[in-house]
Amino acid sequence: MQSTSSPPPTSAEGRPGPFGLSEHPLLPMAEVGKVNRKGQLRGTATGIFSGVLGALFVRNGLKRSPNATVMSGLLIGSLTGYISSTIYVKEGLRILEEKKQSLRSTVDRDTDLMNTLDMQAGQNPNFEAGVAGLHEFQDRSHSTRGDH
Repeated sequence: MQSTSSPPPTSAEGRPGPFGLSEHPLLPMAEVGKVNRKGQLRGTATGIFSGVLGALFVRNGLKRSPNATVMSGLLIGSLTGYISSTIYVKEGLRILEEKKQSLRSTVDRDTDLMNTLDMQAGQNPNFEAGVAGLHEFQDRSHSTRGDH
C-alpha cells in the first residue's frame, strides 16, 4: 500500500525550514526573532489603540450599549492587531532579506575585484605573484621548497 501523504512544505529555494514551514531559511535566527518581536509589539500597540478608538466611536458615535461597546472594541482591536503585526513582520523580514542580499552583492563585488587584482599581479614580472589569492604563485627565493 502506497502512502498518499504530501511532501513537507519547502521554502522558495527548495530547502525545508524548521518543521518544514520556514519561508526564510537563510536568515539568522537571532535577527528573525528581533524582527518578529518588534512586529508583534507594534501590532499589539496598534491593536490596543485602534480598539480604544473603535470602542469610543461605537459608544459615542453610534450610541450603543456598554456591552456592544466592549465587544466591538475587542473585535476591532484584535483584528487590527493581528493584521498589522503580520504586515510588520513581513515588512521586517523583507528588509532583513534586502540587507543580507546587499551585503552578499558587496562581498561578491569585492571578491571579484580582489581576483582581478591578483591576476594582474601574477602577470607583472617586477613583483612576486599572488598578492592575496596566490594565483600563479612563483617562488623565486625557493622559500617553500622544504629542503632548508
